[in-house]
Amino acid sequence: MTGDKTIHDQLEHPTRVEGDLYARFARMAARHSVLFSAIALAWLWFSIAIWARWITLPDIPFLTDQQIATLGTVYNVGWWGFVRPRIEKLKKAHELSQDKTNG
Repeated sequence: MTGDKTIHDQLEHPTRVEGDLYARFARMAARHSVLFSAIALAWLWFSIAIWARWITLPDIPFLTDQQIATLGTVYNVGWWGFVRPRIEKLKKAHELSQDKTNG
């Protein structure tokens, strides 16, 4: 089998506005990294506790299991399919724009 097997990025180059927003977010994330880590750990523990049935959530009459699964799918498609790749591209562009001379 021949041909180009390179995965091509379909996202355009980051705009200046996106770059500025990413730079601000990166500074804020670095400043509050311990808080974000604690929130992520709590979220992980809470998710495991619910899955293991150590904690039961109240029934929400207008929200069915199928709707929850659909919302989860939409979230994951949006995150893994667009948002995360875009953030990675912004991160790479931001790192390239930084002056890396003399360490």
